Amino acid sequence: MRVCRHCGSRAGEVRVGYARMWLCRDCFTRFFERKVRRTLEKYRMLKGVSRLAVAVSGGKDSAALLAALARLELGIELAPIHLNLGIPGYSSECERKARELAEHLGLRLQVFKLEEEGFTVGMLGETRLRRRACAACSTVRRYWLNRLARELDAQAVATGHNLDDTVEVLFNAYFTGDLETIARLKPALPARGKLVARIKPLIALTEEEALEYAEILELPFTSVKCPLGKGSRSLRRKKLIETIAEEVPGYKHTFLSAHLRVFQPMAEEHAELGELGECRLCGEPSSQEVCGYCRVKSAVRAYLAS
Repeated sequence: MRVCRHCGSRAGEVRVGYARMWLCRDCFTRFFERKVRRTLEKYRMLKGVSRLAVAVSGGKDSAALLAALARLELGIELAPIHLNLGIPGYSSECERKARELAEHLGLRLQVFKLEEEGFTVGMLGETRLRRRACAACSTVRRYWLNRLARELDAQAVATGHNLDDTVEVLFNAYFTGDLETIARLKPALPARGKLVARIKPLIALTEEEALEYAEILELPFTSVKCPLGKGSRSLRRKKLIETIAEEVPGYKHTFLSAHLRVFQPMAEEHAELGELGECRLCGEPSSQEVCGYCRVKSAVRAYLAS
């Protein structure tokens, strides 16, 4: 029988592969929460924050994030936000799980339905944006998370991006020479004008760890995959990275560490990051005359009118 490395008295049921260790369920839960706390402290994510907006998608990562933040008793108000993006066969299930999670944790969930804007992400599949649906969806989510967090008077918004998500984005950015993404990708981004500060408390934890944590605590979350993301390049890149990590344990952690210590500061120094202004259509933050969200919305509305 495998014995928990931390307590040495219970069976090791959870494998932490990159660390080559097995932990019991209780020790793993504490291990996960300690890493979240250390990440919050290391990058000073909660400096000046009394109300923290938390993006709750309905999936395992945001469920693990919200539960960990609540259980750590950080002395701040948590304001969970769920965006119903109107994706058939997916969004209604996500909203249901997000509501169950908030109720389970005794928190009040704010739900925004994109259909109130006269379009949905589900409609992207019928427009010229179909092949870029994931990127367009990300644009919509960033826009509304920032706007709603600001309307809630939150000083920061936390997202459930984990180590796997981050390394996949970095992998592609280095491969394509996307200096702007390399320069901007940090565990925490400070507030800029109308942009609320953004933090990623799970950035040092893997997707597998988030799943184990959510399952141990029996948190409500959906396992349904977004139909628009089927066969996406990001999923293929994640599989490739996982193959590398199987041969090189700790690869993902080393990649992120090297990025943050060496390459991100260098990229930030040399990248030409545009000045942040306001979109002439909606007044929200934008580095261009018309923000990405308004361009997505216009494209969908043009299709509907045709």
